[in-house]
Amino acid sequence: MQLKAAGVFVDQFTPVRELDYARHRIELLVSSPAIGRRLGSVEKEPFTVDWIERSIKPGDVFYDIGANVGPYSLIAAKATDNGARVYAFEPSAPSFHDLARNVLLNGCAESIVPLPLALWSESRLLSFTYHSLVPGASTHRVSSDLRLQRPLTASTIGVRLDDLVGRFGPTRADPRRDRRRRVRARGAARRHADARTPRVAAPSWRCSRTPYSTPGGRQEHTPTRRYPNPEKRRDVYWIFRRRVSQRSAA
Repeated sequence: MQLKAAGVFVDQFTPVRELDYARHRIELLVSSPAIGRRLGSVEKEPFTVDWIERSIKPGDVFYDIGANVGPYSLIAAKATDNGARVYAFEPSAPSFHDLARNVLLNGCAESIVPLPLALWSESRLLSFTYHSLVPGASTHRVSSDLRLQRPLTASTIGVRLDDLVGRFGPTRADPRRDRRRRVRARGAARRHADARTPRVAAPSWRCSRTPYSTPGGRQEHTPTRRYPNPEKRRDVYWIFRRRVSQRSAA
């Protein structure tokens, strides 16, 4: 009975706090200290939020690749009054658990589709090494080597973006914040090289150019209350713009 009571308490009384998004009220479950950082997602990446607000319209499809517990997916849903289709990819099981709950908590189930998958250059089984098992953690590692014997390593399914686009037809993407983004982006070259496909904005950790994009410049950080010394931040973001040949534009 004590274990059952403890489980009920954790499930029903997990603290809820508001995301720092002024335009709409968005709440996140705070089930670990790591999620405290997610509550300041707007201050951390104002350029990402600005891109979402300017680019994502009702009727559009938006990929949040590495959604964590969902702050940017929720912003995209709220900014379009649940009018956009948001695919939120998060292969970390603890973070995916909170992502799915946050979608329901904020009334965004008709807009956001949480997917416990990793984006990769091909559709296959992958190794997933957790940096931490708490919800909201980041810097996990994905590998195609299934023989890895590292601690906290499990298996996950990787999906090629082209395969997903071919099956479900999404057309807008936001690959962000990950050292492995260049590998995942290679699986998107064919679909997103089409001139009719909306451009891809990709502020990212060490994100290299892909066959369908050209570097549009590094996104510089500015001082904020939470980040008063931006030069000391380890995260680096780049904006990529879709490259369209005259032939494909014809």
